[in-house]
Amino acid sequence: MANQTILIRKDTPGVILERYSVDENPDIRLQLASHENASADILRKLAKDLDKRVRLAVAENTNTKDDILVSFDEGRRVLSRRTNLPPNVLSILAADSDCQNRLRAARDPLTPEEALRQLAKDDDKNVRLAIANNPNSSPKVLSEPGLLEFQICEDDAVRVLGFQICEDDTIRVALAKHANTPEEILVKLSSTSDQAVKLEVARNPNSPARVLSVLGGSCYGSDDKDLCQALAHNKNTPENILFELAKTSDLALQCAIARQPNIPHHIVKSYSVETRISLAQNGEISVETLMFMSTDENPIVRISTIKNPNITSQILDKLSTDENKEIRKLVAENNKASPDALRRLSKDTNPDIRSALLENFNVTADIIEKLACDNLADIRRQVAQNINTQPKTIALLSTDNDANVRIAAVANSNIAPELLSNLMWDPCVEVRVAIASNCRTPLTALKLLAKDDSDIVRKAVEKNSIYIMYQSWSSKTLWTGA
Repeated sequence: MANQTILIRKDTPGVILERYSVDENPDIRLQLASHENASADILRKLAKDLDKRVRLAVAENTNTKDDILVSFDEGRRVLSRRTNLPPNVLSILAADSDCQNRLRAARDPLTPEEALRQLAKDDDKNVRLAIANNPNSSPKVLSEPGLLEFQICEDDAVRVLGFQICEDDTIRVALAKHANTPEEILVKLSSTSDQAVKLEVARNPNSPARVLSVLGGSCYGSDDKDLCQALAHNKNTPENILFELAKTSDLALQCAIARQPNIPHHIVKSYSVETRISLAQNGEISVETLMFMSTDENPIVRISTIKNPNITSQILDKLSTDENKEIRKLVAENNKASPDALRRLSKDTNPDIRSALLENFNVTADIIEKLACDNLADIRRQVAQNINTQPKTIALLSTDNDANVRIAAVANSNIAPELLSNLMWDPCVEVRVAIASNCRTPLTALKLLAKDDSDIVRKAVEKNSIYIMYQSWSSKTLWTGA
């Protein structure tokens, strides 16, 4: 009992602790195995203790080093629950008799390749499955024959392509998914009757063309939409397979094919008009395909390409010279159109297209200035209304022979105040009303407009906030006698 009391103390000298490591009382050795000051030599000795409780205490002691833990069963179990294990420890766990320890090593991406190759032959299916799912499993590891040599099921086991198959074959599915699965294994897997395996092979971005050709042959005329979709999405699917798949009436499948970056143009051309229209608007098709569709013989298809969110300025440049005026108008309105395309359209003979330019946020000052001299008054009016129109252009339009153009000019926030004073004698009442309503009009001009012959001009002045402030200030000045 005295010994137990000494051991409980934290300041027990190391010499005393060493003495109790060989004590006949297992309870004393148990306390020592948990002691925070137990030395590495003491813990290494107790790791071999016949009492399981003592060995467990050594394993749980936070001071026990990895080189001690790997030397006994309980220690290796504790290690297997930890993260960030070094490769040498993982190699030891990979060779352990305990299946859970081997499973831990099989799942770790840091386990050395040689250890993974041994685990690929493991008798336990879960260990082999972990190898097939390990992102660090190399082609050599995944090529290990043991990974596919499954134990025969008690019922209905069959032999296909030289390896045995059990009904619940998750390992083959994992191999079909893996980025490092060698081509020869994918070839075998593509010929299986298991649809789940074939689907994952079709989805694997590393599946070569010859593998996908095998899968494509089994896809024709079948109802397996998932397999067809996987082939349509895979960048390695051969052209002849894509062409056959494109014959489907399934729009989703056709869209998937059209998203291929290097899809042959004759495949897209083989689609119906309705399908091409839908594809042209699909934001997931490649730019190359979109460029091709912008040359489609059907104008509605070309219009649809302009509505595509991924339309490029290069495609818009090409469409800016299209024979269809609706297409040119849509280009004029598109904010992705280049300045060169917009300048080209500013010379268009169709007034609707020149008008559409002024709705484009990216229209440049030189284009606006050019349109200010347009022969159509309605376009000049739009220029006068545009907030991006330069003051000098506004000044030019403020003297336009069309009253509506002058009204728009004097209402523009970019007009110079002194110009408003000069224009307040405009013969058109509506122009003078616009000047009277503008808060940039100088007070001296407003005072004169307040005496205008037109009643509606005078009323407009009375509603002008600058004039209202002036009137209020004048009233207060008179009232106070200031």
